[in-house]
Amino acid sequence: EDGPLIESSYLKQLTISAGIFAVISFIIGITLSYWAIKNKDIGEIIKPFTCYFFIWTGSMIGLWLSRITKRINMTKEEIMKSQDKKMLSWIRLIFTGIVAVFVFAIMKNEIFQISVGGLTPAKVTSNPEIAIIFGAFAGLIDSKLANNILNKITDSPADTQSGPQQVSGN
Repeated sequence: EDGPLIESSYLKQLTISAGIFAVISFIIGITLSYWAIKNKDIGEIIKPFTCYFFIWTGSMIGLWLSRITKRINMTKEEIMKSQDKKMLSWIRLIFTGIVAVFVFAIMKNEIFQISVGGLTPAKVTSNPEIAIIFGAFAGLIDSKLANNILNKITDSPADTQSGPQQVSGN
């Protein structure tokens, strides 16, 4: 049966891609954190943004864990029908990373109130370990997270007075 071979190939590609993305973003995060400590003037500006690289790292780990645990007992047919088989692994990883960073940006800027336990944007920003854990959770629930974001946006009250106005010509 080809199912395990197809799945093994996909998971191998996902593992390599996730590893590359995670290592690169982790190195960038560490480098910027170190630079922020050494350069106090610019460090105040850079430090709040370093957490995004750690969130990205965590989301790569979380998505990888999600796919590994999800695929253990799938048949060939289930693999072929799988939604993410239509999407290349690196595209799925980029999507998940962007969603994780986007959700955190929403939390940090209080655009929408999103509660995740006792997690606060200040904790994520100040602690790389917490940022990685936040990203990992986002990666573990990547498709559900994206759907929830879309639902939050579409459920928010819209200003009925604004928007395109119809103009009738006579």
